[in-house]
Amino acid sequence: MIKAVIFDMDGTILASNDLVTKIYETLTKIHKPQVHLNSISKEDLLAKGYPEIIKILYPGHHDFYIHEIYKIHEKISKPYLSLYPDTLELLVYLKQLHIQIFLVTSELRSITMNQLKYLNILDYFDEIIAFDDVLEPKPSPLGIHTLLNKYHLNKDLVVFIGDSISDGMAANKAGIKSIYMNHHLDESKVKYFDQEMHMLKEFMDYIDALNPVFKLELQDKSSLNIIQFTDLHLMHDEKDDKTFKLLSHMIKKESPDLILFTGDQTMSKDSVILYSKLHIFMEQFEIPWSFLFGNHDTDYGVSYEALLNTVKKHKYLKFKRGYKKLGYSNFFFEVKFGKNQVGLIFMLDSHIDETYIISDKEQWGYGRILDSQSEWIKDVFRQYEVTNRHVSSIIFQHIPPFEVRSIKKEDTKNYIGVFDESPSTPPVQTNFFNILNALDIKGVFYGHDHYNDFSFTMNNIFMAYGRVSGYYEYLDVSNQKGARLIKFHSKKSIDSKILLYDKNEVS
Repeated sequence: MIKAVIFDMDGTILASNDLVTKIYETLTKIHKPQVHLNSISKEDLLAKGYPEIIKILYPGHHDFYIHEIYKIHEKISKPYLSLYPDTLELLVYLKQLHIQIFLVTSELRSITMNQLKYLNILDYFDEIIAFDDVLEPKPSPLGIHTLLNKYHLNKDLVVFIGDSISDGMAANKAGIKSIYMNHHLDESKVKYFDQEMHMLKEFMDYIDALNPVFKLELQDKSSLNIIQFTDLHLMHDEKDDKTFKLLSHMIKKESPDLILFTGDQTMSKDSVILYSKLHIFMEQFEIPWSFLFGNHDTDYGVSYEALLNTVKKHKYLKFKRGYKKLGYSNFFFEVKFGKNQVGLIFMLDSHIDETYIISDKEQWGYGRILDSQSEWIKDVFRQYEVTNRHVSSIIFQHIPPFEVRSIKKEDTKNYIGVFDESPSTPPVQTNFFNILNALDIKGVFYGHDHYNDFSFTMNNIFMAYGRVSGYYEYLDVSNQKGARLIKFHSKKSIDSKILLYDKNEVS
């Protein structure tokens, strides 16, 4: 969990850029500057403090013109002062979570305090560091370092939110995560920050995405038994009955601790009805269960929002959309193996499809895990690791990662299981696997290709298809349906095997 947030003020939480510009325009009309105002870049004009700009405009006359700034600000400021949408809501939200709130601004202290008082948000800040409180303003990290040292803050649990290049540079020099609040859609500054957002409310979603949707503490067991069903392809026809019989039989037979569906639960114009039916059906087993979306759930014009509406009011379903910027099913579970060992189960949206640029040409391809999703996984890991708890993880998604392509059907020594169709992965390699290698990821599980269930190990990560659980066929052959059983152990390892459904076992 984030423990502290450091905000910039002007252009970040206060929509005051027009005010700053108006003050300089008014000042230079009254007092002709030695350097023309237009010679100073807009970025510097808005990011630097008044004393810094005064030194450029009026060399050698600092105190007089600063006094003039105060007079002009007092006279004209109020009509120009307003909060960005969601500022107050975000501050209230952070306070409710007991997250400390700080401000490091290039504005003069007197003006800062007056503006925050006028807008009724002063009391939300635990401490404010203004331009005249430090020897070196941003992009120096001195103001941030002052807060880190005074409040004994762990850098990994602190975020800086700003809107200028100097904000990003100061945060990066201080070694804390930086977020660019890009209210005005200026992409030129993105490279100076770790992450980009366009609305303050988006940061609330980000904070929420760092919390597990479900916590499970294992007391009498040394492993968590998970059953993975994939590609049900419910279509509102006679095949659905077969699929539901399979689910019922295998759940009762295996009695898992957690049931996960890895996409393409439906493929129908009636997907909303079918999702509702699946939810009601699953609740009868009184076992925690969850799902992520595949690339066919929204076929026939069905919207994600319509499917999300079916999620409400289910006791055993553990699901949330997750951070909206990442897609429609990105969240994680926390499994506690005693006091110091934690297992995380990530559910990832691999999206539907995308246009890729390959050899300078546009090419259609299946969806992928975005770099922003990989960064989110890193952020989740970071908050656990700073508490000195060892964390290992497994990942579930629908579309296989690109690396599955490295396995060739004829190289039977390199994999175990059924390999009956070419892997339908994204067409290009991404940064996803590099991120996994840097973290303690034990396994990645996926579906999508109905006629594969093979598994292999790459860089000590277990990679595996599930076994198709639904009766929709897209080839001229049919295969035996089933599921995959995964045992997530407290000794930070996993075991897995394919379960085949024998309809003859069912009475």
